Amino acid sequence: MKAMVCCFVVLTLVPASLAQITIRGTVTGVDGRPPLLSHVHIGEPAEYGYEGLRTAEVRPDGMFEVTVGQPGFYTLLITAANHAEHRLFVCAHEKDVIRLDVQLAPYKLLDVISAPKIIGDWNEFRRASAEPFLKQQDGTYLYERTATADTVSYQIIGVEKSNRSINGTMADYFRYDGSGDYRSVIRVKDGKVRIVFDPAKMLRSVRTDLPLVVFDKDHAYLSRLTTLRNKVSETVFAYAAARKKLHDSGGNADTLQFDFLPTVEDLLSTMQDAHEVAELRQFAALKLLSLVPFSPKAVVTDKEVEEAVRLLPVSSAIWGLDHYLIFFAAKLLVRLEHGLPLLPQGKGETEDERDVNAKLQEFADANPVKTVRAVALSSLVWIAARDNSPDFVRLYSALKEKYGDLPEIQHTLSELDPASPVAPGKPVPAFQLTLMESGETVSHQTMRGKYYLMDFWAVWCGPCVAEMSTLHQAYEKFKDRNFTILSLSFDSRPQDVEEFRKKKWKMPWLHAFVEGGFDSEIAKAFRVSGIPKPILVGPDGTILSVFRLTGVELPKTLAQYLPARKMD
Repeated sequence: MKAMVCCFVVLTLVPASLAQITIRGTVTGVDGRPPLLSHVHIGEPAEYGYEGLRTAEVRPDGMFEVTVGQPGFYTLLITAANHAEHRLFVCAHEKDVIRLDVQLAPYKLLDVISAPKIIGDWNEFRRASAEPFLKQQDGTYLYERTATADTVSYQIIGVEKSNRSINGTMADYFRYDGSGDYRSVIRVKDGKVRIVFDPAKMLRSVRTDLPLVVFDKDHAYLSRLTTLRNKVSETVFAYAAARKKLHDSGGNADTLQFDFLPTVEDLLSTMQDAHEVAELRQFAALKLLSLVPFSPKAVVTDKEVEEAVRLLPVSSAIWGLDHYLIFFAAKLLVRLEHGLPLLPQGKGETEDERDVNAKLQEFADANPVKTVRAVALSSLVWIAARDNSPDFVRLYSALKEKYGDLPEIQHTLSELDPASPVAPGKPVPAFQLTLMESGETVSHQTMRGKYYLMDFWAVWCGPCVAEMSTLHQAYEKFKDRNFTILSLSFDSRPQDVEEFRKKKWKMPWLHAFVEGGFDSEIAKAFRVSGIPKPILVGPDGTILSVFRLTGVELPKTLAQYLPARKMD
């Protein structure tokens, strides 16, 4: 088969008479018939998210057709009422006509539905203020309210395994919610609304082959691409589930022995097949790199990682599918150029940070996918902030101006906002909490006179738990230098922290439980949009640092600010 190279350009939906590329096909539901309402969404390649997707409604007979004006690698998202979304990827070449037929799977419902809740336009679909249904004797659930509008729209939560908000079983019609699901719409009569939810009417299926996608013979490689993607996803999910099971049973999740080999072998076989189309080989290479942080080093060798990197130039649109790998990719590309081992080898030569920055700038300038460019620039902003670089404000402003609408960089914009009250040299924001063990009050005032590390964390946060060894070592080394740690838990209940400290790590310092987590007042005051979030505060209540406070950098930063000698 002749190799074809697929590069991405900006998506434009154009009239059929002008289009060079057509993607058409059918969408059916679990019953084999066209869904009540279905859409096809197309946009830049992305494994997750809904931003930037253009939407076309599927016809009542299940047929759809979208046209694009330029060749490219695209995300194709298929959604339908009463069904789980399905995301796949297509690579369209000049004057291409791609045909595919999609049969969707139903929502992944709980085996037993016992506590459904409802959200709607009356509460702006806020999950935090969801209301319960009233269970009826016939097994249905009832919700009633008054309304002033002609219609109300609503969704159900607490019925789907991933706890998605989905459409209900009672509706006059449906409306797409912009995030892969649908809202049920009810016409209001006499200012009253009576909504009945009947679990027996929810679509279910015993079929294990759904969703099912069939491409025309000229694009059969896209079916193999989808199969590879699904296998990698299933492997990662199984790995995460195995870690959680080991952790919940009291074991050390880091000692888990998980078999990545079958998936890795499939990816290598595809990646190394010189007769396969270029985009499929690139996809396999990307997914191989995505497994490196999880899989044992013996499974993926340095040579195989090198093969993968060589298949993935900075200009490849495929990076859009795993944009979180961009910083890792920049380091790999630099190490490859300098003849250094690609996989961690322990102590030894490391890549020059200036070269990594230059490679990130290449991604920011040359990659055709907007999200990739944004993530690369975001990485440069973090590096500039960490290093107190004079380029920080310029880079931050460029990121906000060019990509301020992308959800992928909102964390960066929030955390590194030059106007943020949480920055070196500024007074620590006021706070007051109750210590978990003593019941005493801890605040910005009671902590004055000490150096302390505020550590926003949670038991469920993998990166937070990964910092435990470093935190314990730093505490033991510096606790006699007028230093302590104040850990602020974002867990769902205090008992989670208590059990963690009994079974995992002692954490012999100060602890407070933050009711409401990310929605709490202290989270807003400290601009906490992600954890772990460490903040080093000095005895006078001034923030000393918000960077270089994790991993091997933590003791170095503490040594920079804390007294050289132990305090009597």
